[in-house]
Amino acid sequence: MLTDTEFEEYLESHALPAKARDYISLTRSTEPSRLVGTRAKNNVCTWYPSRKMGCQIQAESRTAEYLFAVECEYSQDVLEFWDQCPKRPIVRTQRNGRRTGYYTADYLVLETTGPGVIEVKDVQTLSKLLAERPEDWLENEQGVVYRPASEAFEEIGLKHRVVSSATFNPIRVANLLLLLDARKAASVVSEKLVADINSTLSENAWLRLTELGEILGIRDFTPLLQLVDLGAICAEIDTCFLSESDSMWVSSSWDMLLVSRELRAKNTAYQPPLLELDVICNSVPSLSQAKHALDALKRIESGEKSRSVRRWKAMIREKAADGIGPFQAVLRQDHKKGNRTKRLPHETCKFLCEYIEEHHPDPNRTIEKSSYALYKNLANREYPDLPPVSRTTFRTYVRRTDPKSLAYGSGGRRAENAAAAPSPEETRSLKPGLPFELATMDHYLADIFCILVWANGVRYVARPWITVLVDVWNSMFLSAWISFKAPSVRSCAMAIRQCVRRHSRLPRAIVVDRGSEFQSVYFQSLAAHEEFEPVLRPSEHPRYGAEAERVFGEFKTQWLSQRPANIVKPIESRAVSSSHAASNFAILELEHFVREFHDYTDWREGGLIGIAVKSPLIACNEMLERYSCVGRPKKEDFDFLVATAVDVRSYKLDPVRGIHTDDDLHYWDPRLKDVRYPKRDLEVRKEPEDPYRIYTKIHNQWTACLATGARRFQTLDPIVRLTEAIRILDGKAARDQAKDDAEQRLIDLVLRNDELLEPDQTSPGLIEKKSSDSCESPSVSVFDDLREISVDRLETTRWGS
Repeated sequence: MLTDTEFEEYLESHALPAKARDYISLTRSTEPSRLVGTRAKNNVCTWYPSRKMGCQIQAESRTAEYLFAVECEYSQDVLEFWDQCPKRPIVRTQRNGRRTGYYTADYLVLETTGPGVIEVKDVQTLSKLLAERPEDWLENEQGVVYRPASEAFEEIGLKHRVVSSATFNPIRVANLLLLLDARKAASVVSEKLVADINSTLSENAWLRLTELGEILGIRDFTPLLQLVDLGAICAEIDTCFLSESDSMWVSSSWDMLLVSRELRAKNTAYQPPLLELDVICNSVPSLSQAKHALDALKRIESGEKSRSVRRWKAMIREKAADGIGPFQAVLRQDHKKGNRTKRLPHETCKFLCEYIEEHHPDPNRTIEKSSYALYKNLANREYPDLPPVSRTTFRTYVRRTDPKSLAYGSGGRRAENAAAAPSPEETRSLKPGLPFELATMDHYLADIFCILVWANGVRYVARPWITVLVDVWNSMFLSAWISFKAPSVRSCAMAIRQCVRRHSRLPRAIVVDRGSEFQSVYFQSLAAHEEFEPVLRPSEHPRYGAEAERVFGEFKTQWLSQRPANIVKPIESRAVSSSHAASNFAILELEHFVREFHDYTDWREGGLIGIAVKSPLIACNEMLERYSCVGRPKKEDFDFLVATAVDVRSYKLDPVRGIHTDDDLHYWDPRLKDVRYPKRDLEVRKEPEDPYRIYTKIHNQWTACLATGARRFQTLDPIVRLTEAIRILDGKAARDQAKDDAEQRLIDLVLRNDELLEPDQTSPGLIEKKSSDSCESPSVSVFDDLREISVDRLETTRWGS
């Protein structure tokens, strides 16, 4: 990012007008004009942590804007790039016919050649805009032009450009991200290494990256990546992935690489087929068609005289003039069979299609029989002279209808997205080639009941929540957090902390849904601080985040289905007696469930997943040994612990007992004595993994305060410590319920004993009450006798013994 002096020099060097300078200065000094993803619900939005800019750069698409941002981050010609520029009034054609509006450019780029305003669009969107809005969008020799924006920025002296996603190479961008990771790592390039590389490449015109590492005796390719970044080693980063070291060729000059590419192209035996290649049936017939054609040729050669042979000979003579051989000439034309003329009347067919589109997809009418009955009724009213179609025909037309439109009518946007056809592979973003490049985080309410509290002779049970972080590269389990509270910021923070503890690094990007915990200020600030990319996936789209969902599904079917008190198989509540409810069979305590979950994940990481030939753990360790710079290396220090303790509240300070939280614990540290009165409210962060520890802000510093039991807690087994912390922090509701039940039992006991204290004539322990007509006189009170006694006054002159 330019300093103030460099920025002024930049403006002077390009002789920009005053309006252009003001617009650029306004962009640099203000926040982005809008937050991406608030309207585009189907976009995959990313917040890229740019070291060049010292802030997060927004990208509204992983296949267009994100690629542009990475190119700007890596390019030395780009000095600054800012996202979501201030709005500019433009004159454009809107859907309601109005001609005025406001426009927000995607990026403002300050290049060495001059500033420019950029609009990034994918190829499909540009094609649609050029066809539907030719008055605003046009294409010329320079490319696509958005006329309203171009004219608006031309008035202030800035150039506006439309950049198509077709100009970006996803393979190159993936390599640039890896080179940026290597650039962030500590430099391990020495003069001896450079000399050895020059000597090796002078003896060999080109080598594979793996071969170069073996000759140099290097297992970690980070120094080689740093030299590629510096330009000391030439690599084909536009055509091959640096992560595929066995396929990446390197050399000391680009000319040698070009020669090696040509030689390899000539010597390659296998050529991949074209992506868009349509093959007609005559060129590649089916097996039955080929057998029929060969049998026909044999019958012709045998001299058979039959009607079929005469017909085949005639077909061969007719098609010989078109250059078609005998084999293709006698092939059966199976694709032309059948009568394609519709037998239904036009009115019947039209009404049937309209009914299926408008009335059949109804969330209140889910049975096909009922929908068909409604169709018959409406058809008889509309066309009484024409009979309705049969139920079989009705079902056939329903199956021919676009399932996406039917799903939206019956289940909304989530069902529509689930029924949508897959996108073409060439339009998708590339799958990561290394671990810790991309991970996904999600939550799951486990289908099992666990014991949370034992009290009053009753087991208080609950279903635990599981938050997992899964690597997209090979579906490897990275970390998890188990709790009894609904997903929150604490669950996300603990999953991130567990990942750092297990692997000493974080993923480069984490895919999350649009839940409030992921869009919170804490999660975004943590992402900016730790320099990982939060990727916001589309809402109500079940196909995104499939890696985490797959882990949940496997754990559910492979493990939970065999454990007591599981509800994996949904059963109608009325079909099960209350005595056989799953919650009645809960015997797993939280400690047992946590141990079993870790046992399952360890077993899963050691096995094979999908078509892989190595277990996730072995493959991950091998790639991290070779590419140690991937991801975001991170150490678990005190600052990180405080940053991931996200339960922040203010509590009063008692100078005698310390800080009393809502967990019925008192915390103290000698430094609390330095807090000046009357300031009693202190900012406190609860430690999620230690209920006997909190972090208190004293004089702008975070201090750990402990409660009674902290030393005993540290001596426990790690799993026992974890489960005790979860029970204390998340089990308050269950404890309150148990205490309330105990209080009600106590009241019942008090009332029962009160009944025993009622007067009873036969009870020997009670004084018998005399009736008023008794002949005996009542006894004289001893106090009355004392009052009749006279006592002489005692006089004294002093006190003392």
